[in-house]
Amino acid sequence: MSETPTNIAIVHCHFETGGVTGVVQNHVECLRSGKERESIGKIVLLSGKRVSGIRKSTLAHADAIQIPELDYDAVGTDALREPSQSQNGDTQLNASSFERIKGFQRTQATHGSVAGQRLFELVDATLRSAGLKPEDSVIHWHNHSLGKNAAAPFAITHLANAGWRLLLQIHDFAEDQRPENVHHLIQQTGATRSSTLDAILYPTHPNIAYACLTKGDAEVLQARGIDASRVTTIPNSVRLPPGEMSDRETAMAKVAEVFSVDASSRWVLYPVRGIRRKNVGEFVLLCQLLPKGYVGALTLKPDTELESESYERWHTLAKTYVPDIIFDAAHDERITYADNLSACHCVLSTSVAEGFGMAFLEPWLASRKVVARNLPSVTSDFSAEGVHQPDLYDGVWIPGDADWIAKVDRQWKQAYGEAWALLPEPFRPQERLVKQTGGCVDAVDFARLLPSEQINTIRRIAEDAAFGEQVKKLNARLIESIVAEAPADLIESNRETIASRYRPDVQCSILTNAYQSLTSQQANQTSDSPDNLNPTTDARMIDLVASSHPFYPCRVEGHPVATLVSE
Repeated sequence: MSETPTNIAIVHCHFETGGVTGVVQNHVECLRSGKERESIGKIVLLSGKRVSGIRKSTLAHADAIQIPELDYDAVGTDALREPSQSQNGDTQLNASSFERIKGFQRTQATHGSVAGQRLFELVDATLRSAGLKPEDSVIHWHNHSLGKNAAAPFAITHLANAGWRLLLQIHDFAEDQRPENVHHLIQQTGATRSSTLDAILYPTHPNIAYACLTKGDAEVLQARGIDASRVTTIPNSVRLPPGEMSDRETAMAKVAEVFSVDASSRWVLYPVRGIRRKNVGEFVLLCQLLPKGYVGALTLKPDTELESESYERWHTLAKTYVPDIIFDAAHDERITYADNLSACHCVLSTSVAEGFGMAFLEPWLASRKVVARNLPSVTSDFSAEGVHQPDLYDGVWIPGDADWIAKVDRQWKQAYGEAWALLPEPFRPQERLVKQTGGCVDAVDFARLLPSEQINTIRRIAEDAAFGEQVKKLNARLIESIVAEAPADLIESNRETIASRYRPDVQCSILTNAYQSLTSQQANQTSDSPDNLNPTTDARMIDLVASSHPFYPCRVEGHPVATLVSE
């Protein structure tokens, strides 16, 4: 880092409880406690009004300032507010604090470039009022291109042209099965071609660098034409969860009492929020296939209406056909996450998409093995770091005749087309059928089925013993991997590797090096120029993302519970 401490402004739409907020708080902690702390000056957390997820310990090390216009476009904002107090007691800045910036309201009719200019003025003025200047600061902006705030990419380009250095960290892509987000971006940017939209969302500029959670996502940006020297992979740090771990027998006795299950049961834990991409139906199916005495446990319910519809459907289905599953296992105040993890026989993940994949790593620190659907875009990073993953699986195989398999393929293609039908034709991704690996000719991976077909499969297994035995036979190796105890040497090897490779100070070193690469360059003080947004390749981001983030119907289903259950 430079001799003068570098100020850091960390920007996100909100700081509610969740993945991005957790990452930001880990960053603040490591920047203040790591060996590089002397090189870091002031830290400012800049967001919309929603900040309930910020811990007091984080606010002891950073100033929190809210600008309502930074929040999601779906969250209404009133630009003309009286100054209010942030959580650390500082006066918040808002539109009324600046030179006649009036009437900022985000609606479908507001063009993104106009809103972006206003947002730039607000952010620029806020940071300068907080004591930050372009020459001594880095703006670390999270998920700028996700489509939750369409003004953000325009504001970022204005900030870069004003001399601010920016590190744009991507946790999720709008192009990754989020057609509503892409559609909103098209409307707000006025883009008529994919190349135009890509250039707005992923600008190349001397003052801009990028960060990703995985090497796979970094390679997507590089394939887009962003120079490799400007793309950094910053893995999340991995730590034991808060709370005191206990031995398995003691923890299982506590869990058994609270959830009224047999204390001799084996607790198979899925420690996630049950949103659609977590492929909850497959977790229900695998629990259905396990021998008697195994109880599945899914920890958290979703917090949005759309996700809750899907989750409650699986909850209702499980009550009828797979009663040995406990939903909402983390919502009883008598049970901590440490209790659930201590009690578990193994962690089972059926997710079809992950930003980083914390559930693949964290359990090993608690000496619990992980059985999980293989997601090469994230698991390849773990293997490269020396984490041994013998219990990854490529599919859960459901047998069927040629007519049924052909029907499944037609349904998959229809679901894929319908998912992206919201977009104008020039913006739609090329169709990429999910390739089955390691399966059978006369079978289909359960995750490729429509949710309605997944329901039919679970129901049929419960009602047709011969079919159930066929499914168990096809998936015998996977079932055995869940049932078997992990070798002690594997547990210890992975625990040591993860504790070493994913330490907070390793993350901090990578992070501060990314800041240094920006501050060591001469700031570009040029005015807005179209050249700053020129794409450097013909490759479309929507196709590049699709190549590493496969489509599964469960990710985009949004039908009412009653309709799907009746099919």
